[in-house]
Parts: sequence; structure tokens; C-alpha cells
Amino acid sequence: MFQTDILFGIPIYKTKIDPSLYDKENIVSTIKKNYNIGPRNRHSNYSTDMHMSFDDEKNNQFEKIDYKKLKKVYDNIFNNFVKSLELNHKGNIHCNYVILNYTASNKNDYMGEHNHLPDDDFACVHYLQMDKNQVGTTFTNTHVFSKYLEYMLPNIYKLSNRKEKINSYIYPRYTLDVEEDDLIIFPSVANHLIKKLDNISNKLRITIATNLKLEI
Repeated sequence: MFQTDILFGIPIYKTKIDPSLYDKENIVSTIKKNYNIGPRNRHSNYSTDMHMSFDDEKNNQFEKIDYKKLKKVYDNIFNNFVKSLELNHKGNIHCNYVILNYTASNKNDYMGEHNHLPDDDFACVHYLQMDKNQVGTTFTNTHVFSKYLEYMLPNIYKLSNRKEKINSYIYPRYTLDVEEDDLIIFPSVANHLIKKLDNISNKLRITIATNLKLEI
């Protein structure tokens, strides 16, 4: 048996949120109403049909989302997350967080590659609603060799199991396997995107994005 350690990797922390702990149905219902009003997108690096509330919370055309009960769930999750980190500090560490926006998407929607630098330490995605055919977040491999391994090490490239996270260093991008009610946290330095959705679904793909910052 071999011990496996990951060097220079991007950690992805994943947990499951119990929807009975907050008013999930009310949040989803409000987002659906907003989605049906029409496109909501103020940023050119996203698709024109992507419906997202980022930098548009004061737009009275759309109903404001009440995150009050969800924040109580987040409080517990993020506090436990901080306790799980391997930090060189024995005192109290507070986790400040801000819910950035929700996104609602369906066929042909996508989100351009981006990260959450420079102001925050971690980013978080809560998969509020999605079906089994809708994709999770795709992360970009920023190691310089990721663009060339296909040609430099063709056998390894072909033989490796693409679905295994430990092999993600071989490929330029890796799409995380997630499902409804999952929540992931990752360093803000990680470049990520949402691939174009190929299938029409009866369910909107709805996520909530949050930024986290640790403070002593």
C-alpha cells in the first residue's frame, strides 16, 4: 500500500446541506419568479441569457432574496470549516462571509472563467437546485505543464481515469462531480467556470455564490 500526498494542489472542501434546516422552497420559488421575468446579467464575460443577481441587488424589477434562515446554516458550516483548516494559529479566527449572488441557468447558458481574488480567501458554491444531467463547476489547471502533457506523456494521458480527482493534474480542466444540496469551498485563487449547458431541463440549475475571509 502507498500513502498518497498531494503537492501544490487546490483543495476542494465539500459538504451536504440539509434543506429542511432553512426555507429552501421559498428561495427557489423567488429565484424562479425572477428568472421568468427575463435575463439578468450586468457582466460581459457571462452568457447573455445567464440570469444572475451579481451587482444587481438594487434592481427593483426583481424580487430580493431573503437569505436570513440560510445564513444561520452557513454560520455553522463556515465556523466548522475554519476549525478543520491546518492553520498555524491557536487563537480565535473569525470567518466573515458575503453572499455574492445567485445564478439560474438552463440550456446554452454558461459562465466565463474567473476567480475570486484579490479580496477574499475562499469562495463557496451552494448547488441549490440541479438535475443529474446538469454539470458541476469546472476548474482550470493553471500548472504550466497542463497544456502539454497530452503530447509529452501520451500514454499516461490516455490511460488515466479522468473521473478521479487525483489525476486532475494531467488535464487542462476538471469538472467536479456534485449534486443538489452540495456545497463546495475552495481557495479564491482557483480559476473556475461553468461549461455550456447542453440539455434543456425541467429544473433550473440554481447556485448561490459566497466569498469567505478569515480574520484574527
